[in-house]
Amino acid sequence: MLNLTTTDITFGKDAPTAITFGKQPIPLPPKVAAIVAKLINDRSRPASIPALPNHEPHLLFPGRPATTPITLQALSRTLTRNGITAHLGRNAAMLDLAADIPAAVLADLLGMSTGTTDKWNRLTSRDWTHYLEARTDTT
Repeated sequence: MLNLTTTDITFGKDAPTAITFGKQPIPLPPKVAAIVAKLINDRSRPASIPALPNHEPHLLFPGRPATTPITLQALSRTLTRNGITAHLGRNAAMLDLAADIPAAVLADLLGMSTGTTDKWNRLTSRDWTHYLEARTDTT
């Protein structure tokens, strides 16, 4: 997420503003789309930060220097300062995914350890043994 560039955002006349993580664009809610558009269109920057050539994609969340992405800690502080608590949304999303996807599959999808995703599965009180049995049944 820290390496997102302005080319990862698509604006369309007939389609909502979307952000692309990987291959699939995800529509943004209108309020978030407005914030992202302002972020992209805001060209104000300190004079000490060099301008990037127009043909290069600009980082959506630039750090210092502007050619490197912002650190996770700095982004977290900025979001918190603006009243956005990412942990609540992340935890809700993880619980939702863990309720629908077995730990091993979720680990592969998100690049997490199976131990971590297994803990999320247990929090949802889902038993995936029937899924594992179906996957190993060769008859």
